Amino acid sequence: ILFTGRGREEVVILALNNGADYYLQKGGEPQSQFAELAHKIRLAVHKRKADLALEESERRYRDVVETQTEFICRFTPDGTTVFVNEAYCKYFGKKREEILGTVFKPEIPVEDRGIVSRHFRSLTPEHPTGDLEHRIIMADGSIRWQWWRDHAFFDEDGIIVEFQSVGKDITEQKWAEEALTKQQLRFESLGRNIPGAIY
Repeated sequence: ILFTGRGREEVVILALNNGADYYLQKGGEPQSQFAELAHKIRLAVHKRKADLALEESERRYRDVVETQTEFICRFTPDGTTVFVNEAYCKYFGKKREEILGTVFKPEIPVEDRGIVSRHFRSLTPEHPTGDLEHRIIMADGSIRWQWWRDHAFFDEDGIIVEFQSVGKDITEQKWAEEALTKQQLRFESLGRNIPGAIY
């Protein structure tokens, strides 16, 4: 709180630019001046407590998000990434600064691109959340499966302003499912070749 006898405008601007929350000029009736000063002090203390509470809340949020093993990212409709957590960066082998502010899109096999496009087009204000499984091509050329839960955020006119995606690698699960399917087909084939077998 700047409490000064100088009334020049540039003094006020300089004080506010340097972090002062409030400005009071000396002069006039002391009782009302000090009542106003006391009021400004209470406001400043309340604001500081609110700022500290917000900082603590944001710290807790960051701690929760950064310790998640699931990948978390947020991006705008044009694909610009505005947030990624550490798990996302590690999975794709990128530093956060390489992704943020860029259009970072892992390569998707041609066969899966239509599924992904239809999925994002299906998100509406009435149904803003959806799940999706698809493959991606990693930097080393390997194919991995991913599961994503995507949520679209809309403005008051129903226009999408941002997406949030939470995902995980489900490659091993997919491989296990494929192995099980092959095993079942093999047993079916064997059963059809055995006379009298009921299948």
